[in-house]
Amino acid sequence: MDQNDQHSQPPQLQTPIDQCHIVGIANNDSEVQRAPNVNVPGNQELLQEIRFLRNTQAAEIARIEARLDEMQSVLLLQPMRIANGAASTADPIIYPHYVESAARGNLPQRISDAIRLSGADAAACSALLGQVPLPGNATELQKREYFLSFLGIVVVGTLVGH
Repeated sequence: MDQNDQHSQPPQLQTPIDQCHIVGIANNDSEVQRAPNVNVPGNQELLQEIRFLRNTQAAEIARIEARLDEMQSVLLLQPMRIANGAASTADPIIYPHYVESAARGNLPQRISDAIRLSGADAAACSALLGQVPLPGNATELQKREYFLSFLGIVVVGTLVGH
């Protein structure tokens, strides 16, 4: 066999290390198609498995990223919640940074005002803050506690419904 024949025939994948080379370059289908020996019998099954694993990993990465975004959103609210939780009832409420100034006019300004909200008003305020609505059968007290707890406002004692 002369040198030209050696270069025209791609080398056979003989070892797991050779197969790992395909895994390493199989980041997208165009790279897979350029892989040596892609059309050799047996390699198609390996490539299908690589594609399946790549897609499974991509889905898992997307799920983890969504969970991280959710956790980051919660963590960004913690300074506001800590400040509201440590404040007196006469202090102004600190709202999340994303609440527009126009919406702030429709929200209670002081903690004492928030504690006295009706359930319907508390639900409306929760909606302005982008909270997921409570079920329709939620009580006045539950709606108010939902709004207050989102803000980190702690009420010692019992809230009485209106």
